[in-house]
Amino acid sequence: MKPIPVEGHTTLDWVKPKSFRRTFELRSTEGLVGTLKFVQNDYQLAIAETANGVWLFRETRYVIPRISIWTQNQKYVAAFEGSRSGNGSLEFLDGRKYHWNYKDTMQTDWVFFDTAGKEILCFMPSFGRGKVRGKLQVNPRAVEIQDLSILCLLGWNIVIFFDEQESVFFMTR
Repeated sequence: MKPIPVEGHTTLDWVKPKSFRRTFELRSTEGLVGTLKFVQNDYQLAIAETANGVWLFRETRYVIPRISIWTQNQKYVAAFEGSRSGNGSLEFLDGRKYHWNYKDTMQTDWVFFDTAGKEILCFMPSFGRGKVRGKLQVNPRAVEIQDLSILCLLGWNIVIFFDEQESVFFMTR
């Protein structure tokens, strides 16, 4: 697996290689840079991997969505606290924070911001006919972010989470 490229304004692709599996790949022009695999028997657990490490994302699907992040060695690292509207924040044990919100009023693109309100990553998903894919724009200031790998994978996990919540909502109406 190659490292996530961060030179200039980089655009990466999120793809779903197999229609009936909840597995997603993050690709650059050079090849595979990350994977997000939902465990088949436990749909609230995802295994996230990049060249920088492996993490476990555990979702809690209550009124307020929450995703806890663990290392491969079962060490708790951080938690994402969301809201029904889609925005939220990620906080690490040492106090580092990032904010998550829609980029535009159409609520199609999602963004991670640093505490100063500067955009780090922009997720642009595309859903349709069983296909889930999207673009990920990496801002040049992401070079300074030590949590870049986690943010890239967690952001896509959140996009999938809210897409599935909307699907369930519309199917039950």
